[in-house]
Amino acid sequence: MFKYLEKLLGKPIRYYENLMASKKEHTEITALEIETVVNALKPHVLKAYALEKETMSFDSYPLADIYPIPQNKKEIAFLYTGTYLFENVAISLYIDLTKGFNDKKKYDYVVHKKENLPDSLKQELSNIEKIEQESLPIWEEVIHRFPDIHKAITTMEPNHPWTLYKKVKETFKPTTAPVLMGGYPQWRVNDVDFRKLKNLEFLMEYRVNEKEYSIYFFKDLTTQELLIMEQKA
Repeated sequence: MFKYLEKLLGKPIRYYENLMASKKEHTEITALEIETVVNALKPHVLKAYALEKETMSFDSYPLADIYPIPQNKKEIAFLYTGTYLFENVAISLYIDLTKGFNDKKKYDYVVHKKENLPDSLKQELSNIEKIEQESLPIWEEVIHRFPDIHKAITTMEPNHPWTLYKKVKETFKPTTAPVLMGGYPQWRVNDVDFRKLKNLEFLMEYRVNEKEYSIYFFKDLTTQELLIMEQKA
């Protein structure tokens, strides 16, 4: 499944590589420029929810009788990061932190139907504190999703469009929480062809910050399959 998504998303073309290579921080961005772009983007802001609670203890693992926590070959239990609810389905995610980034067997997950979850777990998931966030895409996705806004930004700051957009995003107070549900995916590396994301619904990013990588969950709107992509900073 991972290879399928990697093939689906593809690599950036030379234009975007050159654009990112030319990024410069030292430029004077005016308050008027920032306000103009913020107002243009407001209709496209999506709600996202940050979860500060990253893990659940083994003692309180609510699905032990149904889905035992997976172990690696050394019989070391994976980290149970939690169960995350999305409308009528939930995802339980487990990570083996002893393995490196390129090891495709370092995580496991189970997709549950909401009605099959224990009532106690459904109640617990409903009570988890979620911090509402305003979500904007990264700069490269603006190029494809909102070409008129991209054109306006490059007209205002032809030499520093990325820097202007970065200043705009900062006004929306982006989160550093370990779990981000909904909104736009906040990619660690700008190597995604965003035109190929249109049939995928972004569900969640799980950030393994101490190892500088993220796991991104999508749902294919045609097949309803769960798709996963990883990126390392």
